[in-house]
Amino acid sequence: IGWACGAVADENFKRAALAFKILDRRNVTDPVWNYCRLMVRGILLYRTGRLAESIDNFTELLNHPVGYYSDQWKITAFVSGHLAVSLAAELDKTKTVMDEFARLGEKYGSDFARGFAHRMAAFLAYQSNNLPLALEYMKKSAASFEASRSPVLAITSMITFCFWSSEAEDAATRSKQCLALLRDMGKYDVGHGFAELCKTMTAGVLIKAGEYGQAEILLLDSLKTSKGKHAAQNVCGTLMQLAELSFLNDKQEKTAYYINEWNTLAGKYGYLFFWEADRLLLIRVCALSVCKGFREYPLKIIRERLSERAAEILLCDPEQIAGNPAVLLSYKSEPTMSKPKIAVKLLGKFGLTAFGTTITDEHFKTKKIGGILKYLLMNRERPVSREVLAELFWPDSDPSAAFMPLPVALRQLPK
Repeated sequence: IGWACGAVADENFKRAALAFKILDRRNVTDPVWNYCRLMVRGILLYRTGRLAESIDNFTELLNHPVGYYSDQWKITAFVSGHLAVSLAAELDKTKTVMDEFARLGEKYGSDFARGFAHRMAAFLAYQSNNLPLALEYMKKSAASFEASRSPVLAITSMITFCFWSSEAEDAATRSKQCLALLRDMGKYDVGHGFAELCKTMTAGVLIKAGEYGQAEILLLDSLKTSKGKHAAQNVCGTLMQLAELSFLNDKQEKTAYYINEWNTLAGKYGYLFFWEADRLLLIRVCALSVCKGFREYPLKIIRERLSERAAEILLCDPEQIAGNPAVLLSYKSEPTMSKPKIAVKLLGKFGLTAFGTTITDEHFKTKKIGGILKYLLMNRERPVSREVLAELFWPDSDPSAAFMPLPVALRQLPK
Protein backbone atom coordinates (compact mmCIF):
# COMPACT_ATOMS: atom_id res chain seq x y z
CA ILE A 1 0.00 0.00 0.00
CA GLY A 2 2.90 2.33 0.79
CA TRP A 3 4.41 1.61 -2.63
CA ALA A 4 1.07 2.39 -4.36
CA CYS A 5 0.60 5.54 -2.28
CA GLY A 6 4.07 6.81 -3.18
CA ALA A 7 3.49 6.12 -6.88
CA VAL A 8 0.19 8.03 -6.89
CA ALA A 9 1.75 10.92 -4.95
CA ASP A 10 4.55 11.05 -7.55
CA GLU A 11 1.91 10.83 -10.32
CA ASN A 12 3.59 7.71 -11.68
CA PHE A 13 0.28 6.07 -12.52
CA LYS A 14 1.80 3.22 -14.51
CA ARG A 15 3.75 2.09 -11.44
CA ALA A 16 0.70 2.68 -9.22
CA ALA A 17 -1.49 0.51 -11.48
CA LEU A 18 1.07 -2.29 -11.17
CA ALA A 19 1.04 -1.97 -7.37
CA PHE A 20 -2.75 -2.27 -7.31
CA LYS A 21 -2.67 -5.34 -9.54
CA ILE A 22 -0.66 -6.97 -6.78
CA LEU A 23 -2.87 -5.55 -4.00
CA ASP A 24 -6.12 -6.63 -5.68
CA ARG A 25 -4.94 -10.24 -5.58
CA ARG A 26 -4.61 -10.03 -1.82
CA ASN A 27 -7.24 -9.66 0.85
CA VAL A 28 -6.43 -6.58 2.95
CA THR A 29 -8.21 -7.48 6.18
CA ASP A 30 -7.02 -4.67 8.47
CA PRO A 31 -9.79 -2.01 8.36
CA VAL A 32 -7.50 1.03 8.45
CA TRP A 33 -5.13 -0.30 5.80
CA ASN A 34 -8.09 -1.27 3.63
CA TYR A 35 -9.45 2.28 4.04
CA CYS A 36 -6.07 3.65 2.91
CA ARG A 37 -6.11 1.30 -0.07
CA LEU A 38 -9.52 2.59 -1.17
CA MET A 39 -8.49 6.25 -0.82
CA VAL A 40 -5.34 5.88 -2.93
CA ARG A 41 -7.10 3.64 -5.45
CA GLY A 42 -9.86 6.23 -5.94
CA ILE A 43 -7.34 8.92 -6.89
CA LEU A 44 -5.62 6.57 -9.33
CA LEU A 45 -8.92 5.60 -10.97
CA TYR A 46 -10.27 9.07 -11.66
CA ARG A 47 -6.90 10.54 -12.67
CA THR A 48 -6.43 7.75 -15.24
CA GLY A 49 -9.96 8.17 -16.56
CA ARG A 50 -11.77 5.18 -15.05
CA LEU A 51 -14.59 7.34 -13.73
CA ALA A 52 -17.31 4.72 -13.18
CA GLU A 53 -14.90 2.54 -11.19
CA SER A 54 -13.77 5.58 -9.22
CA ILE A 55 -17.34 6.40 -8.17
CA ASP A 56 -17.97 2.78 -7.13
CA ASN A 57 -14.73 2.92 -5.14
CA PHE A 58 -15.85 6.20 -3.49
CA THR A 59 -19.23 4.68 -2.57
CA GLU A 60 -17.44 1.76 -0.92
CA LEU A 61 -15.27 4.26 0.95
CA LEU A 62 -18.33 6.16 2.21
CA ASN A 63 -19.79 2.90 3.55
CA HIS A 64 -16.57 1.86 5.29
CA PRO A 65 -16.76 1.62 9.13
CA VAL A 66 -13.45 3.48 9.63
CA GLY A 67 -15.06 6.70 8.37
CA TYR A 68 -17.70 6.46 11.09
CA TYR A 69 -15.12 6.01 13.82
CA SER A 70 -12.89 8.95 12.86
CA ASP A 71 -13.86 12.27 11.30
CA GLN A 72 -10.24 12.88 10.38
CA TRP A 73 -10.23 9.74 8.26
CA LYS A 74 -13.56 10.81 6.77
CA ILE A 75 -12.23 14.22 5.70
CA THR A 76 -9.21 12.57 4.08
CA ALA A 77 -11.46 10.09 2.24
CA PHE A 78 -13.71 12.87 0.92
CA VAL A 79 -10.71 14.84 -0.31
CA SER A 80 -9.44 11.76 -2.16
CA GLY A 81 -12.70 11.01 -3.98
CA HIS A 82 -14.86 14.11 -4.23
CA LEU A 83 -13.82 15.09 -7.77
CA ALA A 84 -15.14 11.85 -9.25
CA VAL A 85 -18.76 12.76 -8.50
CA SER A 86 -18.27 16.26 -9.96
CA LEU A 87 -16.69 14.93 -13.16
CA ALA A 88 -19.69 12.63 -13.57
CA ALA A 89 -22.06 15.59 -12.88
CA GLU A 90 -23.84 13.52 -10.21
CA LEU A 91 -25.57 16.40 -8.43
CA ASP A 92 -27.05 14.34 -5.59
CA LYS A 93 -23.73 12.87 -4.56
CA THR A 94 -21.97 16.20 -5.05
CA LYS A 95 -24.43 17.84 -2.67
CA THR A 96 -24.01 15.01 -0.15
CA VAL A 97 -20.23 15.44 -0.19
CA MET A 98 -20.56 19.24 0.04
CA ASP A 99 -22.88 18.99 3.06
CA GLU A 100 -20.50 16.62 4.83
CA PHE A 101 -17.50 18.88 4.19
CA ALA A 102 -19.54 21.80 5.57
CA ARG A 103 -20.57 19.81 8.67
CA LEU A 104 -17.00 18.79 9.42
CA GLY A 105 -15.78 22.33 8.80
CA GLU A 106 -18.23 23.75 11.32
CA LYS A 107 -17.69 20.96 13.85
CA TYR A 108 -13.92 21.42 14.01
CA GLY A 109 -13.57 25.00 12.81
CA SER A 110 -11.61 23.56 9.87
CA ASP A 111 -10.93 26.06 7.08
CA PHE A 112 -9.53 23.15 5.07
CA ALA A 113 -12.89 21.33 5.10
CA ARG A 114 -14.74 24.61 4.48
CA GLY A 115 -12.57 25.19 1.42
CA PHE A 116 -13.75 21.94 -0.12
CA ALA A 117 -17.37 22.62 0.87
CA HIS A 118 -17.23 25.99 -0.89
CA ARG A 119 -15.56 24.44 -3.94
CA MET A 120 -18.24 21.75 -4.22
CA ALA A 121 -20.91 24.45 -3.84
CA ALA A 122 -19.22 26.37 -6.68
CA PHE A 123 -19.29 23.29 -8.92
CA LEU A 124 -22.99 22.76 -8.17
CA ALA A 125 -23.82 26.38 -8.94
CA TYR A 126 -21.75 26.36 -12.14
CA GLN A 127 -23.38 23.15 -13.37
CA SER A 128 -26.75 24.77 -12.61
CA ASN A 129 -25.85 27.76 -14.83
CA ASN A 130 -25.71 30.18 -11.87
CA LEU A 131 -22.44 31.93 -12.68
CA PRO A 132 -22.62 34.71 -10.02
CA LEU A 133 -23.19 32.19 -7.22
CA ALA A 134 -20.47 29.89 -8.58
CA LEU A 135 -17.98 32.77 -8.55
CA GLU A 136 -18.97 33.76 -5.02
CA TYR A 137 -18.38 30.25 -3.68
CA MET A 138 -15.13 29.75 -5.60
CA LYS A 139 -13.77 32.97 -4.12
CA LYS A 140 -14.79 31.77 -0.64
CA SER A 141 -13.03 28.49 -1.39
CA ALA A 142 -9.79 30.34 -2.16
CA ALA A 143 -10.07 32.35 1.07
CA SER A 144 -10.69 29.22 3.16
CA PHE A 145 -7.76 27.36 1.62
CA GLU A 146 -5.56 30.41 2.17
CA ALA A 147 -6.61 30.49 5.83
CA SER A 148 -5.80 26.78 6.16
CA ARG A 149 -2.30 27.40 4.75
CA SER A 150 -2.98 25.35 1.60
CA PRO A 151 -1.49 27.71 -1.02
CA VAL A 152 -1.72 25.37 -4.02
CA LEU A 153 -5.42 24.75 -3.39
CA ALA A 154 -5.99 28.50 -2.86
CA ILE A 155 -4.22 29.37 -6.13
CA THR A 156 -6.19 26.70 -8.01
CA SER A 157 -9.47 28.14 -6.73
CA MET A 158 -8.44 31.69 -7.69
CA ILE A 159 -7.41 30.65 -11.21
CA THR A 160 -10.75 28.85 -11.52
CA PHE A 161 -12.47 32.07 -10.40
CA CYS A 162 -10.60 34.07 -13.07
CA PHE A 163 -11.30 31.41 -15.70
CA TRP A 164 -15.05 31.34 -15.07
CA SER A 165 -15.37 35.11 -14.65
CA SER A 166 -13.59 35.71 -17.98
CA GLU A 167 -16.84 34.59 -19.66
CA ALA A 168 -18.41 37.92 -18.78
CA GLU A 169 -15.53 40.20 -17.74
CA ASP A 170 -12.40 41.67 -19.31
CA ALA A 171 -10.31 38.63 -20.25
CA ALA A 172 -7.12 40.68 -20.64
CA THR A 173 -7.16 41.67 -16.96
CA ARG A 174 -8.01 38.15 -15.85
CA SER A 175 -5.21 36.68 -18.00
CA LYS A 176 -2.63 38.84 -16.21
CA GLN A 177 -3.97 37.68 -12.85
CA CYS A 178 -3.80 34.03 -13.94
CA LEU A 179 -0.20 34.35 -15.15
CA ALA A 180 0.80 35.97 -11.85
CA LEU A 181 -0.90 33.16 -9.92
CA LEU A 182 0.87 30.56 -12.06
CA ARG A 183 4.21 32.13 -11.17
CA ASP A 184 3.27 31.96 -7.48
CA MET A 185 2.35 28.28 -7.86
CA GLY A 186 5.86 27.60 -9.15
CA LYS A 187 7.20 28.27 -5.64
CA TYR A 188 5.52 25.12 -4.28
CA ASP A 189 5.74 21.37 -4.72
CA VAL A 190 2.64 20.80 -6.85
CA GLY A 191 1.03 17.40 -7.37
CA HIS A 192 -2.30 15.81 -8.30
CA GLY A 193 -2.32 17.49 -11.72
CA PHE A 194 -2.93 20.98 -10.34
CA ALA A 195 -0.07 22.52 -12.35
CA GLU A 196 -1.44 21.14 -15.63
CA LEU A 197 -5.01 22.08 -14.66
CA CYS A 198 -4.04 25.67 -13.88
CA LYS A 199 -1.96 26.02 -17.05
CA THR A 200 -4.92 24.84 -19.12
CA MET A 201 -7.37 27.21 -17.43
CA THR A 202 -4.94 30.10 -17.79
CA ALA A 203 -4.61 29.26 -21.50
CA GLY A 204 -8.40 29.40 -21.73
CA VAL A 205 -8.38 32.97 -20.41
CA LEU A 206 -5.52 33.88 -22.77
CA ILE A 207 -7.55 32.57 -25.72
CA LYS A 208 -10.43 34.86 -24.74
CA ALA A 209 -7.95 37.74 -24.53
CA GLY A 210 -6.66 36.96 -28.04
CA GLU A 211 -3.22 35.84 -26.80
CA TYR A 212 -3.22 32.71 -28.97
CA GLY A 213 0.55 32.17 -29.12
CA GLN A 214 1.07 32.17 -25.36
CA ALA A 215 -2.02 30.03 -24.87
CA GLU A 216 -0.72 27.37 -27.28
CA ILE A 217 2.63 27.17 -25.47
CA LEU A 218 0.88 26.49 -22.14
CA LEU A 219 -1.55 23.98 -23.65
CA LEU A 220 1.07 21.92 -25.49
CA ASP A 221 3.22 21.82 -22.35
CA SER A 222 0.24 20.72 -20.25
CA LEU A 223 -0.78 18.09 -22.82
CA LYS A 224 2.73 16.60 -23.00
CA THR A 225 3.03 16.40 -19.21
CA SER A 226 -0.45 14.91 -18.74
CA LYS A 227 0.06 12.30 -21.46
CA GLY A 228 3.38 11.36 -19.88
CA LYS A 229 1.59 10.71 -16.60
CA HIS A 230 -1.32 8.87 -18.30
CA ALA A 231 -3.57 11.43 -16.59
CA ALA A 232 -6.65 11.15 -18.80
CA GLN A 233 -8.61 13.71 -16.78
CA ASN A 234 -6.15 16.51 -17.59
CA VAL A 235 -5.61 15.33 -21.17
CA CYS A 236 -9.32 15.60 -22.00
CA GLY A 237 -9.64 19.17 -20.72
CA THR A 238 -6.50 20.28 -22.55
CA LEU A 239 -7.69 18.73 -25.83
CA MET A 240 -10.84 20.83 -25.60
CA GLN A 241 -8.89 24.06 -25.27
CA LEU A 242 -6.61 23.08 -28.16
CA ALA A 243 -9.65 22.28 -30.34
CA GLU A 244 -11.12 25.73 -29.68
CA LEU A 245 -7.77 27.45 -30.27
CA SER A 246 -7.37 25.66 -33.61
CA PHE A 247 -10.97 26.53 -34.58
CA LEU A 248 -10.46 30.22 -33.82
CA ASN A 249 -7.18 30.16 -35.77
CA ASP A 250 -9.06 28.56 -38.70
CA LYS A 251 -6.74 25.54 -38.65
CA GLN A 252 -9.23 22.93 -39.81
CA GLU A 253 -6.95 19.88 -39.81
CA LYS A 254 -5.77 20.53 -36.25
CA THR A 255 -9.34 21.19 -35.14
CA ALA A 256 -10.45 17.86 -36.58
CA TYR A 257 -7.51 16.08 -34.97
CA TYR A 258 -8.16 17.43 -31.46
CA ILE A 259 -11.94 16.87 -31.76
CA ASN A 260 -11.33 13.26 -32.75
CA GLU A 261 -8.86 12.73 -29.90
CA TRP A 262 -11.25 14.27 -27.37
CA ASN A 263 -14.27 12.21 -28.43
CA THR A 264 -12.23 9.02 -28.42
CA LEU A 265 -10.80 9.54 -24.93
CA ALA A 266 -13.51 11.48 -23.09
CA GLY A 267 -16.29 9.44 -24.68
CA LYS A 268 -14.60 6.24 -23.55
CA TYR A 269 -14.64 7.34 -19.91
CA GLY A 270 -17.92 9.26 -19.92
CA TYR A 271 -16.87 12.62 -18.47
CA LEU A 272 -19.76 15.09 -18.20
CA PHE A 273 -18.00 17.93 -16.38
CA PHE A 274 -14.56 19.31 -17.19
CA TRP A 275 -12.78 21.57 -14.74
CA GLU A 276 -10.61 22.82 -17.60
CA ALA A 277 -13.62 23.85 -19.72
CA ASP A 278 -16.07 26.67 -19.13
CA ARG A 279 -19.67 26.52 -20.38
CA LEU A 280 -19.05 28.18 -23.75
CA LEU A 281 -16.04 25.99 -24.51
CA LEU A 282 -18.02 22.85 -23.66
CA ILE A 283 -20.84 23.85 -26.02
CA ARG A 284 -18.45 24.80 -28.81
CA VAL A 285 -16.51 21.53 -28.61
CA CYS A 286 -19.77 19.52 -28.62
CA ALA A 287 -20.96 21.49 -31.66
CA LEU A 288 -17.67 20.94 -33.48
CA SER A 289 -17.90 17.24 -32.63
CA VAL A 290 -21.35 16.99 -34.25
CA CYS A 291 -19.96 18.81 -37.30
CA LYS A 292 -17.24 16.13 -37.54
CA GLY A 293 -19.76 13.27 -37.35
CA PHE A 294 -19.72 12.50 -33.62
CA ARG A 295 -23.20 12.49 -32.11
CA GLU A 296 -23.89 10.15 -29.21
CA TYR A 297 -21.37 11.45 -26.67
CA PRO A 298 -21.51 15.24 -27.36
CA LEU A 299 -25.32 15.20 -27.51
CA LYS A 300 -25.43 13.29 -24.22
CA ILE A 301 -23.34 16.04 -22.62
CA ILE A 302 -25.67 18.76 -23.93
CA ARG A 303 -28.75 16.86 -22.70
CA GLU A 304 -27.24 16.35 -19.26
CA ARG A 305 -25.70 19.80 -18.84
CA LEU A 306 -28.35 21.88 -20.64
CA SER A 307 -31.55 20.20 -21.84
CA GLU A 308 -33.13 17.94 -24.45
CA ARG A 309 -34.26 21.02 -26.37
CA ALA A 310 -30.69 22.35 -26.46
CA ALA A 311 -29.51 19.03 -27.94
CA GLU A 312 -32.20 19.23 -30.64
CA ILE A 313 -31.16 22.77 -31.59
CA LEU A 314 -27.49 21.79 -31.70
CA LEU A 315 -28.24 18.83 -33.94
CA CYS A 316 -30.18 21.03 -36.37
CA ASP A 317 -27.41 23.61 -36.89
CA PRO A 318 -24.09 22.62 -35.26
CA GLU A 319 -22.05 25.06 -37.38
CA GLN A 320 -24.02 28.07 -36.14
CA ILE A 321 -23.73 26.91 -32.51
CA ALA A 322 -19.97 26.39 -32.93
CA GLY A 323 -19.71 30.02 -34.03
CA ASN A 324 -21.96 31.35 -31.28
CA PRO A 325 -22.15 28.84 -28.38
CA ALA A 326 -23.82 31.36 -26.01
CA VAL A 327 -27.09 30.80 -27.91
CA LEU A 328 -27.63 27.46 -26.16
CA LEU A 329 -27.28 28.84 -22.62
CA SER A 330 -30.85 30.15 -22.73
CA TYR A 331 -32.08 26.55 -23.14
CA LYS A 332 -30.66 25.43 -19.81
CA SER A 333 -33.23 23.53 -17.76
CA GLU A 334 -33.19 23.48 -13.96
CA PRO A 335 -31.23 20.51 -12.58
CA THR A 336 -33.28 18.01 -10.66
CA MET A 337 -32.24 16.48 -7.38
CA SER A 338 -33.74 13.07 -6.82
CA LYS A 339 -35.77 12.53 -3.67
CA PRO A 340 -33.78 10.74 -0.99
CA LYS A 341 -34.48 7.01 -0.97
CA ILE A 342 -34.15 5.36 2.42
CA ALA A 343 -34.26 1.60 2.83
CA VAL A 344 -34.22 -0.11 6.22
CA LYS A 345 -33.76 -3.81 6.94
CA LEU A 346 -34.53 -4.82 10.52
CA LEU A 347 -35.10 -8.56 10.13
CA GLY A 348 -31.91 -10.59 9.90
CA LYS A 349 -28.75 -8.55 9.31
CA PHE A 350 -29.48 -4.85 9.98
CA GLY A 351 -28.97 -2.33 7.20
CA LEU A 352 -29.97 1.29 6.57
CA THR A 353 -29.29 2.74 3.12
CA ALA A 354 -29.67 6.45 2.24
CA PHE A 355 -28.00 8.64 -0.44
CA GLY A 356 -25.99 5.62 -1.60
CA THR A 357 -24.52 5.03 1.88
CA THR A 358 -25.26 1.88 3.89
CA ILE A 359 -24.99 1.60 7.67
CA THR A 360 -24.71 -1.86 9.25
CA ASP A 361 -24.10 -3.14 12.78
CA GLU A 362 -20.35 -2.81 12.21
CA HIS A 363 -20.71 0.99 12.09
CA PHE A 364 -21.90 1.27 15.71
CA LYS A 365 -19.36 1.70 18.50
CA THR A 366 -21.54 -0.37 20.87
CA LYS A 367 -24.60 -2.61 20.50
CA LYS A 368 -26.53 -0.18 22.70
CA ILE A 369 -26.00 2.69 20.24
CA GLY A 370 -27.26 0.46 17.42
CA GLY A 371 -30.22 -0.56 19.55
CA ILE A 372 -31.24 3.07 20.07
CA LEU A 373 -31.29 3.74 16.31
CA LYS A 374 -33.28 0.55 15.61
CA TYR A 375 -35.81 1.43 18.31
CA LEU A 376 -36.25 4.95 16.90
CA LEU A 377 -36.73 3.52 13.40
CA MET A 378 -39.36 1.05 14.59
CA ASN A 379 -41.21 3.89 16.36
CA ARG A 380 -40.67 6.58 13.75
CA GLU A 381 -44.40 7.34 13.45
CA ARG A 382 -44.59 8.68 17.02
CA PRO A 383 -42.33 10.77 19.29
CA VAL A 384 -40.05 8.88 21.69
CA SER A 385 -39.23 10.63 24.96
CA ARG A 386 -35.86 10.66 26.69
CA GLU A 387 -37.48 8.95 29.66
CA VAL A 388 -38.51 5.97 27.54
CA LEU A 389 -35.04 5.61 26.01
CA ALA A 390 -33.33 5.93 29.39
CA GLU A 391 -35.60 3.32 30.96
CA LEU A 392 -35.16 0.87 28.08
CA PHE A 393 -31.42 1.12 27.61
CA TRP A 394 -30.22 1.98 31.13
CA PRO A 395 -32.77 0.07 33.25
CA ASP A 396 -30.44 -0.43 36.20
CA SER A 397 -29.44 3.23 36.51
CA ASP A 398 -30.92 5.72 38.94
CA PRO A 399 -33.67 7.62 37.02
CA SER A 400 -31.98 10.98 37.63
CA ALA A 401 -28.64 9.67 36.34
CA ALA A 402 -29.98 7.64 33.43
CA PHE A 403 -30.24 10.74 31.23
CA MET A 404 -26.53 11.51 31.49
CA PRO A 405 -25.21 8.90 28.99
CA LEU A 406 -28.11 9.40 26.55
CA PRO A 407 -26.82 12.58 24.81
CA VAL A 408 -23.40 10.97 24.40
CA ALA A 409 -24.95 7.88 22.82
CA LEU A 410 -27.10 9.97 20.46
CA ARG A 411 -24.05 11.96 19.31
CA GLN A 412 -22.31 8.68 18.45
CA LEU A 413 -25.03 7.59 16.06
CA PRO A 414 -23.70 7.53 12.45
CA LYS A 415 -24.57 10.80 10.71
